Order: sequence, then structure tokens, then C-alpha cells
Amino acid sequence: MKLLRTLFMALALLALLAPTLSFGDQLPLPLEKKLTAGTSTLNYWGQTFRFTSPVALLVRCEPETTTRFKMSVVIYPGTPQTNAPSSNTLQDLMIYWENFNTDVYTGGVPVIDPWTGSFTTEGGFVDR
Repeated sequence: MKLLRTLFMALALLALLAPTLSFGDQLPLPLEKKLTAGTSTLNYWGQTFRFTSPVALLVRCEPETTTRFKMSVVIYPGTPQTNAPSSNTLQDLMIYWENFNTDVYTGGVPVIDPWTGSFTTEGGFVDR
């Protein structure tokens, strides 16, 4: 009987404290994804990005704060490299942020050092 009473009190205390616990401010998990050559879409933390690339890419997204995240993009490891110079046709990478109708990056595909940008989910682009 005493055990039942103690259990009931513990459940009542938990029921009182549960609404005050904050589960909404948790950060999303980091995401690492391979995108195939061509046009691909990536969704992270409610944001949608469209990538157009002639080669496969490795994209990593990770939270920095409760409203800011970092994205890095590099050619997928093991992808064959061409010696052709970069041009506006097939050798360029384009990243478009659909939520804010913004071109985030247009340029050569990063081979060794990744391109990195920081984004905020509230107001758009922060830092490239």
C-alpha cells in the first residue's frame, strides 16, 4: 500500500512538472547526405535547398544555435575528376534556397576545401 502511494505521488509530481519541460528548443541532428549529379533537393530544419551540379556532392548540415545552422559542400569522395576548365554549362555548382528565393552559391564545385555557409531559419542568409 505504501509503495502504491509513493508511486502515485511520483506520477502526480511528474504530471505537474511535464508541462514546464521544454522540448521545443531542441536542435536537429546533423545531416550528411550524398547528392547525385544533376538537380537535387535537400531539406533540413524546415529549409529547402536545390543543388545543380555536374558531379555528386557531399553535403553536411549541422546546427550552430537554436535558429542558425552551417552547411558545407564538397565533391563526393571518390568521384572522378575532369581536367576541363570551369564554365557556365556543366562544371558549375548552383545552390538555390527555395524558402527565401535566393541564389546562395554559383561557382566551381569545391574539390578539396568545402564551401561553407551559415544560415538562419528566421531571416535568411547570414554568412558565406
